[in-house]
Amino acid sequence: MNKAKALLDSLMGPSRNLSANERSGEDFKRPDVCKHYLAGFCPEAHASSIEIDRGKVEITPPERCTKLHSKALKAELEKHPQFEKYKREYEGLLLTRLEDIATEALARAAVERRRCRPKETPPMPEATKLKWDALEEERKKMAAEAEEKEKAGDAPGSLESKRLAQRCQAHLAALEQNVPQGFPGEEVCKYCGFRMIVGGPKQARSSEHLGEGAAAWEEEHVNTKCHLGFVEIHERLERLRESIRARREIESDKVDAGRRAAGR
Repeated sequence: MNKAKALLDSLMGPSRNLSANERSGEDFKRPDVCKHYLAGFCPEAHASSIEIDRGKVEITPPERCTKLHSKALKAELEKHPQFEKYKREYEGLLLTRLEDIATEALARAAVERRRCRPKETPPMPEATKLKWDALEEERKKMAAEAEEKEKAGDAPGSLESKRLAQRCQAHLAALEQNVPQGFPGEEVCKYCGFRMIVGGPKQARSSEHLGEGAAAWEEEHVNTKCHLGFVEIHERLERLRESIRARREIESDKVDAGRRAAGR
């Protein structure tokens, strides 16, 4: 019953059973109505898309919104004689909330950044290094010969040199598989503060890279619901800031025009 009522309230507003004459036209001002939603975006409702995938980082998504989100009340607000006044008020509330979330993410990122493990590249064994250097030198030599022969019009010779260069490259790739891999390093996501391992799992030959507290590989993290949720919040914040800035410029221009007109 409560779910059905909540659904009807969200679609038609809490005064749906009253006649047009009985409605105040100001139900949107009720304390149980989400003012962030009326301003265009509720980050608390958006929290449903923010999941902590590994639970290794202390990160708190916004709590779920329990207030009423009603398209009918949004339409009611837009028809209100003082729509611009309330729009400014509610956008101000939303701006504060989004800035709080962004600030929390920045603070979290600052803490996690100090914990980031740097890139670690173990030295190549001497015997392997000698093979590597010889193969690399031969590859460069064959590549240069291929270019020279191509310029001289020796197409068959150029193709043969290219084939030898490619064979050297294949040997280098095989040799690399036996070289100690080391650690690619960690970075912090600027949107949500997660510590990530640089690159992706395809670059690793084992799962030993996952350091304590690291949320995921970078390539995996950018596709998580957590990351996408915080990206959405940051983008909404930037759009809201720009919208408010543009409106203030227009209002300022009107005031200046009024002063100039009054001074004539």
